[in-house]
Amino acid sequence: LDKLVAVFPASTATLLGTKTAITASATSVNVNTSDTFTIAVTSESGSTTPTGTLTIDVDGGTTGGGTTAPAATLTASGTYVYSTQFTTAGTHQIVARYSGDSTHAPSTGVISITVTGTTSGTGTFTVAATNVTVAQGSTGISTVTITPKNAYTGTVFLTFATSNNTALANLCYGFTTTLANGDGSLAIPNTAAVTTQLQFDTKASDCVTGAKVKGSKRLMHRVALARTGTITPGDSAPAGVAFAGLLLAGFLGRYSRKFRSLAGVLVLASIGLGLSACGGVTKNTTTAAANPPKGTYTITLTGTDSTTATTTAQTSFTLVID
Repeated sequence: LDKLVAVFPASTATLLGTKTAITASATSVNVNTSDTFTIAVTSESGSTTPTGTLTIDVDGGTTGGGTTAPAATLTASGTYVYSTQFTTAGTHQIVARYSGDSTHAPSTGVISITVTGTTSGTGTFTVAATNVTVAQGSTGISTVTITPKNAYTGTVFLTFATSNNTALANLCYGFTTTLANGDGSLAIPNTAAVTTQLQFDTKASDCVTGAKVKGSKRLMHRVALARTGTITPGDSAPAGVAFAGLLLAGFLGRYSRKFRSLAGVLVLASIGLGLSACGGVTKNTTTAAANPPKGTYTITLTGTDSTTATTTAQTSFTLVID
């Protein structure tokens, strides 16, 4: 019996649950401004201090287009201090993953912060972009250049409009830095001109809104979602026949017992014709997304200071799909 107990212990040790919490020195900061995050891992029992390492992901980590910090070791008090800064405005996310130790189970903490644009409050800038020629079903890139004037510094948001949104409904695009809403973002830190890229993908099956193009690290957005549903007009002839059939059925059923069975058949047939007539109004067909058609289009690109909407500049370039 003693040997059996030695081979099969009476109980198995269970790892203690943990909690990973993140606090920020500021939950709203300007671009290019350092922010400090204190990560604390505690035991749910409160009687022990977790040890081990953390993995810190910023904006989804390397697989999500963000960054992953080197593994960090917790201090004796179960904490770690991490500092970073962001070059683009918008909402950014920090995820800390505690790996656990021989006593404590893993856990994860998440925090989101808002990064706002910063501006010198003076000066202006110009926007320029190169023309793009791309084969239908392929990708092409326009190089966008923002040149500050009169000591302007800040963050510029980029948007664009096309000369034919209907034809280009399935055109996908992505800036080098694309915000969640599809806008581009570019920081101007000093008086030097800064460039970014605007990529177009003319293969409709490559991407959907908010998805990444296969083989690309760039977040791609669709100019507009194409409408695939079609509404067809109803046929008035079946509706008229159905109405007449119902009247006849009512007449036969009321005035003649002999024809009541026939009246029931007429009612069913009339209902069927009525549904057939109405069915045309609700018919919906789905077609495969078509590639943007060949042609020459004008793209109007607008740059706007992230904090001052009146500080803006615009340029136009040509997109040729052949």
